[in-house]
Amino acid sequence: MIFFLQGAAFGVNIIENSNLANGTNGWFPLGNCTLSVGTGSPRIIPPMARDSLGPHESLSGRYVLVTNRTQTWMGPAQMITEKLKLFLTYQVSAWVRIGNGSSGPQNVNVALSVDNQWVNGGQVEVADDRWHEIGGSFRIEKQPSKVMVYIQGPASGVDLMLAGLQIFAVDRHARFKYLRRQTDKVKFSLF
Repeated sequence: MIFFLQGAAFGVNIIENSNLANGTNGWFPLGNCTLSVGTGSPRIIPPMARDSLGPHESLSGRYVLVTNRTQTWMGPAQMITEKLKLFLTYQVSAWVRIGNGSSGPQNVNVALSVDNQWVNGGQVEVADDRWHEIGGSFRIEKQPSKVMVYIQGPASGVDLMLAGLQIFAVDRHARFKYLRRQTDKVKFSLF
């Protein structure tokens, strides 16, 4: 069973080679698409993750470029089975962009395959050539034998770009304390 929640971070990114310092090591193409590394992506953590992680190292500016996509589900993937713990909430955050050739808005999403059950880990609609934040969260309550995360979405023939994918455990109690402090600040500033 999988639940979607929000919280405050206490873990580290479980994605291997998220900054692409080692090329595409740790990543594999889902389907017959091609993965390579490009430069020029945002260097800041997306706002949703930044709000949870707080001060954090800048991103590298590198991104996974996915070309030769002949199906919408094709994209970069990683196996994360051994890195997940039961009953923890995980937050998902990344930058995504699509290449030329789309004929209108395109949905891009982070998908999770949990023992071949497909779950959406966050989605965004992209209609231009800018970088867009994508985010979501999930929680696993039954021990899976296989968990894969991958990014999919734009129509076949449209290139996909992914930068700074973060998946990290969150602490709901710390998040509630943070939100209470922010609410108190607003209350006192009104008087």
